[in-house]
Amino acid sequence: MNYYLNLIDMNLNNNIKILRGPSLEWKNVNYSIEQKKILQNISGQVFSGELFAILGPSGSGKTSLLNVLADRITKNKNATLTGKVTVNKRNRDQVNFKRMSAFVQQDDILYPQMTVFESLLMTSKLRLSSEKTEISKKEMIDNLMRRLSLTDIKDSKIGSVLKRSISGGEKKRTCIANELLTEPLIIFLDEPTSGLDSFQAKNIIHILKDLTNQGHIVICSIHQPSSNIFELFDKVMFLSEGQAIYNGFGNERCVDYFNDIGFECPNLYNPADYILDLISIDTSSEETIKNSEERIQKLLSLNTISYDEVIDILEDKNIPKSDEHKFYSTWYEQFKLLFVRSLNEELRDRISMIIRFSVSLFFAIILCMIYGNLDYGQKSIQDTLGAYFFICINSSFGAMFPTLKKFAVEKEIVMKERSNKSYYASAFYLAKFLSSMPIELCISFLYTSIIYWAIGFNHSGSSYFSFLIIVFGLSLCSTGLGLSISASAPDIHIATTMASPIMIIMLLFGGFYANLETIPKFISWLQYFSFINWGFQGLIINEFTGKNMNCNDIQDDQACLTTGNDVLSRYSFDKFSEAECTLCLWSIGIFLHIIAYISLRRNKPQYQQIELM
Repeated sequence: MNYYLNLIDMNLNNNIKILRGPSLEWKNVNYSIEQKKILQNISGQVFSGELFAILGPSGSGKTSLLNVLADRITKNKNATLTGKVTVNKRNRDQVNFKRMSAFVQQDDILYPQMTVFESLLMTSKLRLSSEKTEISKKEMIDNLMRRLSLTDIKDSKIGSVLKRSISGGEKKRTCIANELLTEPLIIFLDEPTSGLDSFQAKNIIHILKDLTNQGHIVICSIHQPSSNIFELFDKVMFLSEGQAIYNGFGNERCVDYFNDIGFECPNLYNPADYILDLISIDTSSEETIKNSEERIQKLLSLNTISYDEVIDILEDKNIPKSDEHKFYSTWYEQFKLLFVRSLNEELRDRISMIIRFSVSLFFAIILCMIYGNLDYGQKSIQDTLGAYFFICINSSFGAMFPTLKKFAVEKEIVMKERSNKSYYASAFYLAKFLSSMPIELCISFLYTSIIYWAIGFNHSGSSYFSFLIIVFGLSLCSTGLGLSISASAPDIHIATTMASPIMIIMLLFGGFYANLETIPKFISWLQYFSFINWGFQGLIINEFTGKNMNCNDIQDDQACLTTGNDVLSRYSFDKFSEAECTLCLWSIGIFLHIIAYISLRRNKPQYQQIELM
């Protein structure tokens, strides 16, 4: 961190800066999607030790400009991005910009079951050089927590919406701390004060100001800052309809500029609010719309960029080159860290764990009450089929939907970490899979063991073992389907919408609602992709093979199935063996997990490349 000290010297007349730190400059940035212009001819510059704020009404292009500067514009085939962004007068693609910059999102996305210290320690182990010892990494964390006032909550869980722990401001500071651990030269923040009260918002900006005093460049988008916060900005840019209304120094010099062109800020009035009112379009009537547009056009015609003259003495020794290695830790180290994190997330989420075990126990009791009188009679055949099919349904739905919903949220964290080059996708997925499966197996074992012996299925040790293998295969398939859907879908709402029809297809071709031999051939092929079908067939074959049935519960003139093989033939379950059904079931499960991994890897963040102008 010594590199950040004394980066800027000022000469006696206070007009010329002698720069010894990094600089970021952008010229003629234009961004549009199809015919809509989002940013138009935006230029600016920011230097080491400066806090730069982007302000404007909603829809003015604040976040878009911030994303352009941070190289995080989401790729869109209908988008056009042109201009030039340089670091120390060099094109951004000539340096490893991801290594020298950090990006703090507007939404605070962190693992809820981790403590503040654990979150920072995980980041240090994944994103800091292995040359640093663990002791030195912990010292860095302690110093950082002290600077950001996080020491008192270091052992507190981060929490979630359902179970709050630390406050919003503390969570925001934790997100900032995670990014500062990598010692970035440039820090980008998307509306860091959103959702915070005025006191916490001011504390956050004071922290950012302290970072600039240590040589960092801090660039943030801000929505309606208070007057106290506005005074802390070294430079500001006001945007309206994607164009720069003002681009220059903040605080009094910004107010003086608007006073000089005839827009004098009233006394005891927040300058930021006054200027935002000037550059916003009043849609209350056609007349106000016209007046607003004329005022904005006037401001645009008067716009000038006002900066001090800068003598560039730029030092590149600490700026990472573009050919630096991709990861700071090995695949095996990443796997160990991610496995422990995933396992802790599963085990510490006690509420979810208790609910899932309680629901499984509840259904086990209900099933035992309904099917507890099974015997070898003819009427018990239907009950046996119904009990086994319900076991297939409950095992599948009980594993898939919790996995889908949890991973759909977790995926946002994974995408953020992968964009920061924290780990390989394969290391994460294998760790996620191996940490979650023991929980799924324990739930399945508890649920099915109670049902199997209480209901009185096939009293054979080998049959019970085969029963467990098939039920575990259903859990494997269900978690694989949940992970593959959530990894492919853009958000949790689309994921749950996709899951329902897929599961309905699995049920319809599961072998219980319709005899598989009577299904029309043009659609019957779907039965081979239904893991519920293979699981159900395997359970039925395991139950009835070699079993002798009696006819005591029916009249003499009624047809009687005297053996279990007759039952299998009647319901078209005699085409495959139990081993073949089990093999197909587990093959589908492995295939679904491979699809999930491929989807996760392919859906990594992709950003729009800027076309040089």
